[in-house]
Amino acid sequence: MHKKVIEGLAELRIRDAKVLLDTRSWSAAYYLSGYSIELALKACISKQFSAETIPDKSFVNDVFSHEYSKLIGLAGLQQSLNAKLKSDKAFAANWGICREWSPNSRYATWEESDARYLYSAITSEQDGVLSWIKRHW
Repeated sequence: MHKKVIEGLAELRIRDAKVLLDTRSWSAAYYLSGYSIELALKACISKQFSAETIPDKSFVNDVFSHEYSKLIGLAGLQQSLNAKLKSDKAFAANWGICREWSPNSRYATWEESDARYLYSAITSEQDGVLSWIKRHW
């Protein structure tokens, strides 16, 4: 899948999450909000691939992970994330909220506050997680 397609999907999923928030579909909004971060990280990872290089098989398999911590490492963003967490308390709080998400979130029932907190942590223009990831696209 092309990097631009993955970027577009990340942005589409967060817009979908907003629609779901507006229609009071808290659990679906929560899940799609978090999924947008997974996609955004995978867009960053896609820069690691080159048409002239056969990537390591374990790297390729790891790309299919849903764990943010693993995806951050694969994208080469761990050092940048650590620096951002130390220098920006609001971002660190937002990252902490985002880290609670997992693909298993789709099997849970989420409250309005959970969905809104996650959406806000992701979309905040000043210190949102999606804004930070997009700077690395």
